[in-house]
Amino acid sequence: MPDLAGLLGQLDSKWRFAVTAEWSRAVEALAGVSLGCSVLVLAAVGFVAARHPKHLGRLSLRVSGYMAGATAAIAAAQIAMQHNALMLAASRGALRAVAWCSMFGTLAFVFLTCSIALQLHLTTLTRVRPQVYMRLERLYVPGSLALAAALPSVAVGLMRDISWDPLLRAFSWPTAGWRLRLTLWMCEYAWVVLVIVYCAAVAVLLSLRILQMWRNSVEVVPAAPERWDWARLTRPGRAPDRGSSAAGGYMVTLVGSDAATGRAVAVRSYVDKRRFLMSIQRLACYPLVPVLTLLGTVAMNMSRQPVRGLYVYGTVTAAMTGTLNLAVFLLNPALPDIVCDALGH
Repeated sequence: MPDLAGLLGQLDSKWRFAVTAEWSRAVEALAGVSLGCSVLVLAAVGFVAARHPKHLGRLSLRVSGYMAGATAAIAAAQIAMQHNALMLAASRGALRAVAWCSMFGTLAFVFLTCSIALQLHLTTLTRVRPQVYMRLERLYVPGSLALAAALPSVAVGLMRDISWDPLLRAFSWPTAGWRLRLTLWMCEYAWVVLVIVYCAAVAVLLSLRILQMWRNSVEVVPAAPERWDWARLTRPGRAPDRGSSAAGGYMVTLVGSDAATGRAVAVRSYVDKRRFLMSIQRLACYPLVPVLTLLGTVAMNMSRQPVRGLYVYGTVTAAMTGTLNLAVFLLNPALPDIVCDALGH
């Protein structure tokens, strides 16, 4: 086991340093764990799709599979970039492909996470009609993937003379510094910054809103943020007993499926307050992942000579994207229902 303090001590305090083999192996190990976690999420979503497809009606569960694919792309690119022999032997086309894969994975992950944050924003922080966000659900995944594929294509198209720097274990191409930074910011970092700021704002406001709801100080109860299977905790049309308060439950607008047509419909149902708020709290963890994993990467690229600690933080957290994605996936409120179905309960 390499000594972490020793590894950090080998790094220079400024940007110009040679990445050591020990540090590279540590990053590769983190990326390998991230890749394994991404595969686990993909396998879990695949199992749900094959055995219990009705649960894929939940936006967060469906998007989690695509997010795992994005984090797998990030981890695979990071692992490849830790092998100098492989990258030095690669053609320029292969180098551009690795660069595109890394940028695509990052942007796909942040855009897909942003879609969950937007859904929580529309349902919990505003009074948007259910029909509006139900229609938007169909655009989240294709829109996120299309934009994530287009932006890196523009940047990679300008990397005609791309090469590999074995000392920094990073891409290099003969472009004026300001042009390089402008290209990267316009095609990747600016979008990541916008999503991080938006997700952080949604997470904070959502936490405050949930706190108010726990204290029964919210007059208008939000709609459910996704198509949950409420059969175990709702009774359509039921109203609270006379004289009761919001302490026990809510009459909320839920999204379900019409038995005859299969189309999504909005219904009014009485739901348990604790289960309802706990589910929203768990979904609120999704917007926090890009804030935790990509904030250091963005901050590192905002300065020409970032300090050592910022480089370490940005590199380590970016290599843990898939790991944190698995953590929030395990908090998904759909999993208990899926386990019950799998066990036949």
